[in-house]
Amino acid sequence: MKHDPKNNPLQATSDFLRAHGFRLMPAELPDELLHLWLVPETQIREGRYHGPQSPRSPEFRRYYLSMYVVACTYMEHHPELPTTAAIDAIPDFRHRWLEFQHVLRYIACARRDGRPLPAVNILNTEQYDTIRRRLGVTEWLFRMLPKTVN
Repeated sequence: MKHDPKNNPLQATSDFLRAHGFRLMPAELPDELLHLWLVPETQIREGRYHGPQSPRSPEFRRYYLSMYVVACTYMEHHPELPTTAAIDAIPDFRHRWLEFQHVLRYIACARRDGRPLPAVNILNTEQYDTIRRRLGVTEWLFRMLPKTVN
C-alpha cells in the first residue's frame, strides 16, 4: 500500500480498493485493514453505527471507513450512478453494509481459529447469498454470536 493505514486509513483503503480493482478475496485482505473496517458488534447492536458522533472519534472513523468501502465498491460496479450520488442512491445500503460487516466478522473468526477461507469476492454486495453458501450458512450463523471477535 502506498499509504500507511495507521496514518491515513481513508487513503490507504482507497489505494487498496483501486489496486485490487474493487474485487477482494478473503486471503488478500490484510489484517490491518480488516480491523480498521470491522465495526464492533456491540456498536452495531446498540445502534451506534449511525447518528451524531464526533468525526474525530474512532467509532465514527471506523464506521465511515467501512461505509466508504461498500459505497465506493458499489459505485464502481454501477457506473450509471453519478459520482456525486449519495448513499441513499444505493439500494438497501444499510442491509449491504451489515452483510459486509458479517463477512468481515466471519473472516476475523476464521483467521483466529486457523480455518481456511474460500476464494470468493467479498466486495460483491449483490451476491451475499452466494457468499454465505460458500462460507457455510450454519457456521455463518453460529459465528455471528457477539463474543466471536475481540
